Amino acid sequence: MFRGYRWIFWGIIVMLFQTIIALVQLLPSFFGYIFIIYGVRCLRKEEDSRGIRRVFIVTLIMIALTLTELFFGPEPLLKVNLDIPLPVALLSFGLISGLMLLFIYDLLNVSAAALRLKSDFALAEDIDGQRRVLILLYTLRSVAVFVYFLFSNAALATVIFICEIVLLIWLAAVFMQLKRSYDASIES
Repeated sequence: MFRGYRWIFWGIIVMLFQTIIALVQLLPSFFGYIFIIYGVRCLRKEEDSRGIRRVFIVTLIMIALTLTELFFGPEPLLKVNLDIPLPVALLSFGLISGLMLLFIYDLLNVSAAALRLKSDFALAEDIDGQRRVLILLYTLRSVAVFVYFLFSNAALATVIFICEIVLLIWLAAVFMQLKRSYDASIES
């Protein structure tokens, strides 16, 4: 599972890098999801549960949606883009937000269950707690983006941008923690 979490961690780092330099758009988020899908595939080899299969499918859908970047420019339907009709923007953002929430929930839920099987109950409880907080914060961030779609407030856009960075850093830290827990079991 160590390899899987390592690849997921690096996928989130690529997505974080892409978010921070979104104006330059050197790396489409598609590449981050490629790292993540490889990590999920590694996890599936070790534990092929219903939850990990759902994470795999959700990640494949996210890859398909972010492929649009390669053909139509930087995330035309996934970020706030006022050039497309509002209903389409709201629908596409809602789809992406829902998929990301499902990804976070299922992957951290599966990870906590695997930790319990490994008898690492303290870390499993910590991951469960972080999952709940991440889901809440990501939901609030999504609501803020919907409000931004409706009112186009520059201050709100800045807050959303900062929240996106903080959430991705936190998510990367959670997967680093999971990677280290399996790294320690490999060494012992």
